[in-house]
Amino acid sequence: MRQFVVKPDDIKKDVLVIRATEARHMLRTLRMKKGDPFFAVNGKGTKYRCEIKEISKGIVVANICDVLSEKASSKILITLALALTKSSTIEVILRRLTEIGVDRFILFPAARSMPKSVSAQKILRWKTILKEAVKQSKRSSLPELQVVGTFQDIVCQAERHDMALIPALEEHQCRIKDLHDQLRMAKSLIYMIGPEGDFDFEELECARTNGWVPVTLGANILRMDTAALYVVANIL
Repeated sequence: MRQFVVKPDDIKKDVLVIRATEARHMLRTLRMKKGDPFFAVNGKGTKYRCEIKEISKGIVVANICDVLSEKASSKILITLALALTKSSTIEVILRRLTEIGVDRFILFPAARSMPKSVSAQKILRWKTILKEAVKQSKRSSLPELQVVGTFQDIVCQAERHDMALIPALEEHQCRIKDLHDQLRMAKSLIYMIGPEGDFDFEELECARTNGWVPVTLGANILRMDTAALYVVANIL
């Protein structure tokens, strides 16, 4: 069954009103009609089973037939802190990790990031990708997306989580599986993926002194998107 992302304000008791982009997608692309069933999620963890009641001037009005309880995608809340890089790589990471179940994304400029800033239009594009991934994967919560201005804005996030990991290319780091006991007890985790060329020495030292645990992802050098997926695969 199709799934769509709606705003909490679109829900009035047992009726859902869908406008704008989602309504156009339902009517013009999917050719949905009166009586068709679908799922709607409010991005906050609630899923609704709905049926189209009325279509008028590009607006879809649906009855809410059932409210479904959220099934947690993981036992630990995961945040990815991702160094800015080319948009195509960021898009792949956002889409794949939303499907897997990451809860929050924070993008930041690292010393070796190219570019070091992003436009409001690009951020809007990334938020659209998150919504598309939520619909495709049938999850009921929409990940948060935040862009911060400095590396320091990311470093201070460690104290807000039970664990903070920073994969790095340096030798003699512990492996993620060596942290199994700590991960099993943690309720929230943040991990940082650096830019192409990795973090510089000052960034690694700053992270260490602020509570980030350096880890190795193995002997091979991984692309950013592969590294981001590898960490989650070893946590969930």
